[in-house]
Amino acid sequence: MPAYGRSPKELDFEGLYGHLGYFLRDLQVRVFKDFIRTFAVMNVRPAQYSTLVLIAANPGTSQAAIGEALNIERARFARLLHDLERRGWIKRVPAPDDRRSHALFMTNEGRKALAKLRSLAAQHEEQVSHFVGIRDRKILITVLRELKQRDER
Repeated sequence: MPAYGRSPKELDFEGLYGHLGYFLRDLQVRVFKDFIRTFAVMNVRPAQYSTLVLIAANPGTSQAAIGEALNIERARFARLLHDLERRGWIKRVPAPDDRRSHALFMTNEGRKALAKLRSLAAQHEEQVSHFVGIRDRKILITVLRELKQRDER
């Protein structure tokens, strides 16, 4: 049968099976689709959730440090923070030692929202465990954490 009539499941993927990036991207898409579906009730994207978690754990940290830690491009991160600020979840305060820089803090509304989001995150992680497997999820986290820590040295 010509390639035109093939379904996605009938395609030859052999040329991609030796590429780590292919499998990482495939898994990322599956994980993000579930994340977006799970968090849709609060209209929160993965980068927003990560930002809230880091601000809550590191109050007063500079905007630049949080953006860099999450590897989010500066202009995109500024828009993300603007959205979180507009929702009343965070506040940006000029840094006392550098008025051009901003320190980030959670608001009371932000802490309440984050508590709900953490509950959704637990549901999402449970769903990921269903399609990845509990054991393999733990292995993936361990390997990826070690790679990140190696990169940070």
